[in-house]
Amino acid sequence: MKSIIVVGSGGREHAIVRALRKSSDIEEIYAFPGSDGIFKEAKKLDVSFSDISSSLNISKFLDKICELKVDLVVIGPEQPLMDGFSDALREKGIDVFGPCSQGAKLEGDKVFAKEFMKEFSIPSGGYLPIKNTEDLEKALNNKDYSDPYVFKYRYLAGGKGVLVSKSKDEIRTFSKKFLDDKTIQSYLEEPLRGWELSCICLVNESGYDICPILQDHKRLNNSDLGPNTGGMGVAGPLRIDAELKTQIVDRIVKPSVEGLKKRNFLFRGVLYIGVMVTKDGPQVLEYNVRFGDPEAQLIFPLVESDWCSVLSKVSKGLNFSLEQKKQFGCSVVLASEGYPDSPVKGAKIEGLDDLSDDNYFHAGTKKHDSEDCYVNGGRVLNILGFGDDQSSAIQNAYENVEKIKFKGMQYRTDIGSKIL
Repeated sequence: MKSIIVVGSGGREHAIVRALRKSSDIEEIYAFPGSDGIFKEAKKLDVSFSDISSSLNISKFLDKICELKVDLVVIGPEQPLMDGFSDALREKGIDVFGPCSQGAKLEGDKVFAKEFMKEFSIPSGGYLPIKNTEDLEKALNNKDYSDPYVFKYRYLAGGKGVLVSKSKDEIRTFSKKFLDDKTIQSYLEEPLRGWELSCICLVNESGYDICPILQDHKRLNNSDLGPNTGGMGVAGPLRIDAELKTQIVDRIVKPSVEGLKKRNFLFRGVLYIGVMVTKDGPQVLEYNVRFGDPEAQLIFPLVESDWCSVLSKVSKGLNFSLEQKKQFGCSVVLASEGYPDSPVKGAKIEGLDDLSDDNYFHAGTKKHDSEDCYVNGGRVLNILGFGDDQSSAIQNAYENVEKIKFKGMQYRTDIGSKIL
């Protein structure tokens, strides 16, 4: 394979680039829009715009890809998938790792996803669609939906469209963030009680395989307190019992994959299934259609397989498989001051030279005129640790965290503690 383009600019895309860089089959890796951290390991794609959201930009982007004779495009974030970028690439005969735009609606439209689950008898919480403030009041007073109330915005919100609260007033206030011309476009969901895991599958028409099963930590603060974020850290793989794994596969994964086929979606990419393990068995919290962030930063190092070969086979609809390492990992997110509501940029980052490249990924960073690295986003770095057991992996990760400093640095100190 001559060349690959990775679309995206965050920690997930840095992890993808590094995993691909380890393959001997690749001559060149390009990144778009990329970041200063990613450009240490990939070439910057020479185009004159920073996003591909408009049809004009997609056309220019396709011209550039055809000019470079790119063999594979790996799409990291969800928005380009929703915008139909994978469809446009495939029309040009270019292999893409990423589902079609219709399949991407499983993440981009949560009501669409709920209807999909209902059609294919996939267990999940009940829901009440909300289109305006009157609907919200009816839902909050529905006897079947007592506290905690789970409010979810219907469309993409960067991980910030969900609120779980025992207060009706807090739900009312939160919903106003998504009020547009008297329309809210959201729903109230039946609360599911239990513990969560991330089941991330690679899928195409030839089959599927499950990546290392991990546990994400969405809340900002220890003990799952504070606001929801895009993810503050992850640990695993979880050693779940055989019966639970069978239930997840038989009740959730298989019917989800079969549903994609029955809907005739060209789904060649990731089906991320957020699972809540309840007293009644595993149920689906959400679907995503790309590698999780920060899950990706741990999945890639925990898999032995050649990722270039795997992603290429998935993109072509061929049979593939994953070989997992006999190793445990932990990834801790270092966030900026003010995250998630008002991230403060500009702080100088110290200590990166004390870490090996395999122990961190750039997320929201930027280099200035010097070689120094500075905060340039909400989630700034992913710091990794590995070990022969979960405890040693967590310890190693936090030893690495202690080497990094920047003004206002936030992180959780309990990543992985629930699975020890």
